[in-house]
Amino acid sequence: MESEFPQELQTQAYGILSSNDVEPLETLFSHVFGSQEPQRCSPVSDTRSRSALVLRYLKICDLWPNLSLIAQNYMKSHFLVCLQEEVSMPTLRLLCGIVSEMGSEISKAGNEWPELMEFLLNSIQSDYEKLQQCALWVLAYLPKGFRPVVCEALVPSLEPLHSAILQALSSSNADIQVTAFGAVVSLIGLFTSSKGRNWFNDLLRAMMVGLFNLLSHLKEEYARGAVNELIMLVMDEPQMLKPYLNHLVLDMLNVLECKKVTDETKLFVDKFLLAMAEATDLAPMMRELPHETMVRL
Repeated sequence: MESEFPQELQTQAYGILSSNDVEPLETLFSHVFGSQEPQRCSPVSDTRSRSALVLRYLKICDLWPNLSLIAQNYMKSHFLVCLQEEVSMPTLRLLCGIVSEMGSEISKAGNEWPELMEFLLNSIQSDYEKLQQCALWVLAYLPKGFRPVVCEALVPSLEPLHSAILQALSSSNADIQVTAFGAVVSLIGLFTSSKGRNWFNDLLRAMMVGLFNLLSHLKEEYARGAVNELIMLVMDEPQMLKPYLNHLVLDMLNVLECKKVTDETKLFVDKFLLAMAEATDLAPMMRELPHETMVRL
């Protein structure tokens, strides 16, 4: 299949991207993130989306360290503006992933991005669903190495953040609901390290209730996304699930035995149970489940 990108342009693009000279890219950013509206933002949604895709393909981890401080500051300030102004949800989703990676690169360099933390807290507590979704996407896409840094920064706001995510997990908007599953996985260290209250207990219960609500409303594509996030939780932090193992297995068996649930969704549930059986921290407990449960399993 022929590329839509002409060979001549491919050669030119490769020359720019493989060069040690970052001036062409900085010129691009000065236009994309400049203060003059005609230069700064394309009115065409497809163009904005393709621009975001270009940044995704460039890999922020390779690009960021090579940018001058001026270019970095442009990106930091104007990306936060873009998150608030972008109306195309597919483009916004791409931007949220880029912002998460930018935050990670800033942290690796020993710097902080307090404006991002402030934006996330304000947005996730907003009544505007687009901003809620935006904050949840950024949190769900956090690179693993950056998650402890974000958790530490959010400790003072633990209670309102917990309430906001709990509310998102019961949202009538399925996109917000499933993205909240991903946010819980990213912030699991925040919700399980605080003494005096089991913050995670409420969230896990809300996740399971949310999963069954999605299934009862025949939103199986979203339900599969939710189960996939639970699989990520088993793979990342299996020890956190020890107190809940028996209930989780029973809930998932109920899904598997439901005739209304499709085989495609049941396959995701199978993968979840298999992940639990293979997890070193959970395998011994899986073998000690009640006889009746083992027979069903």
